[in-house]
Amino acid sequence: MGEMIKVTDNFAEAAQLLDKIARQAKNTVGLMRQIGGIMHDEIEENFSAEGRPAKWRGLKPGTIRRRKAQGHWPGKIMQVRGRLAASFQVKSDNNNAVCGTNVAYARIQHFGGSSKFAARERVLNFKQKTPGKMTHGRPGSGDTFAKAGKAGYSMKVKGKAYSIKIPARPILYCSPGGIQRMIDAGKAWLTNGVR
Repeated sequence: MGEMIKVTDNFAEAAQLLDKIARQAKNTVGLMRQIGGIMHDEIEENFSAEGRPAKWRGLKPGTIRRRKAQGHWPGKIMQVRGRLAASFQVKSDNNNAVCGTNVAYARIQHFGGSSKFAARERVLNFKQKTPGKMTHGRPGSGDTFAKAGKAGYSMKVKGKAYSIKIPARPILYCSPGGIQRMIDAGKAWLTNGVR
């Protein structure tokens, strides 16, 4: 039989650290809260940068025109009023950290897809080029669309069903730096008890 190896070093410090980690592992609420905060910071940064690591797809010219007319352009993509960006909340407990939103349209903005609209009736109002002459908005008649109060006549029309394709603009992206911050928070928590 070979020689036996006898360890004579003092492992008291290592044993104390392992004991501290075991005690801390029973209560990870502080760590989970910190990780949730990092996730929330990453989402805010995505809105601020308008997409990471690649920029989100730009707005269509018609969307820009509409936002200009409404006084919301120039502005940021997906932040007309800031409702979606402000809706993200952090929830954490002893075992989990989650950052999410209950805004219904967040999913289609993140993953992209088609939004379908049913056919609907609406009233079109026209200003007459020649008062008294009903042209019913026929092309070349000279009648133009008008607001209800300035219209010479109105007509009901039924529009067709249509859909709008929305490109994916990933909101829930965590950068490599954000992931490293979470790892560093876990290491600090394990070794220093930082909460």
